[in-house]
Amino acid sequence: MYNSSRTRQGGLMMEEGIATISFYNKGDFAPAVEALSDQFSLVIASNPWLAGNLIKAKGGAFLRHPTSPFATQINALFTATSVKDPAAFKQSPTTPYTTICADMCNSKTVIVGSRYVILGKDKPVTILTLSESAPGEFALIFSISHAVADGRTYYEIFQMLQPGAAVRKLSTARVMAFSEVMKDMCGRKELE
Repeated sequence: MYNSSRTRQGGLMMEEGIATISFYNKGDFAPAVEALSDQFSLVIASNPWLAGNLIKAKGGAFLRHPTSPFATQINALFTATSVKDPAAFKQSPTTPYTTICADMCNSKTVIVGSRYVILGKDKPVTILTLSESAPGEFALIFSISHAVADGRTYYEIFQMLQPGAAVRKLSTARVMAFSEVMKDMCGRKELE
């Protein structure tokens, strides 16, 4: 069963998803995958809208999501690749920042696309990737669509991904006019 939640038009809908990459240089990949997968499942159970997708309907775009996501739906949002996997998104903290950003954007698998890329195409609004770059070293990449989350929501979810962290339900309400209001408050002329 799916619920729908209306999204409004806004400049952020044209942007790629919010994303960060975090590097870990001391750790066991297999236990990290298991712990992160378990925690991600808890986060999505409390916030099922993270397992949704954007659909076209009369009146605009809507977020459709399961009320109680199945394990297969959650697993589809989480990718873990070992260093031996040719598909692994291999990056390290020594890679130049501009290269990392370009590779993330060009990969089309670690960052949620813009509204226009994901709308009506059964693409996720959330992607979580754990990719081993060398034995004991891996990168965590987390991305959410701007259509369903702002920066604060993003970082609240990101903090909940820490294995053992407290998980809580967040609101799915999204104020698309926020960026325009911010420009007015900060000085539109100076920001454009």
